Amino acid sequence: MDLSDAGCQDTDRETRFYVDIYISAADSSIDASGALHVRSPGRDDIYASGPGDINDLPVPGWAVDLTVTADGQLTATLSVTSSSPSDAGADMLQLNFNGPVGGCVADPDGGVMPATIPVSGGRTFSFPCPRSTFRCF
Repeated sequence: MDLSDAGCQDTDRETRFYVDIYISAADSSIDASGALHVRSPGRDDIYASGPGDINDLPVPGWAVDLTVTADGQLTATLSVTSSSPSDAGADMLQLNFNGPVGGCVADPDGGVMPATIPVSGGRTFSFPCPRSTFRCF
């Protein structure tokens, strides 16, 4: 993920910024077009979504609003309301994501297969697998 602030994008590839997004079947659904929709309130436990360093737990309390279309385009917003003693009031912090997903995983035979997750109602969503961009090392 690239960092950006007020339209200025950080293109330093050595800087890594991690965002953990935890979702559950109860928070998700698939619409008639085959798109996955996730609406999750902020959590305050080990499954809290949020930004952080790869060695840190995510910042708790981030709500998730996420869509993955059947052709693999992701749009997501993570948001949290925070206030500190130095603030005049509560502040809404927001992270926005937009772009293609690569939902492939290696299978035991050295090939690729789509990653899947359970969705409410007993359904399963398979993330699109762009074979032309997948590399096995």
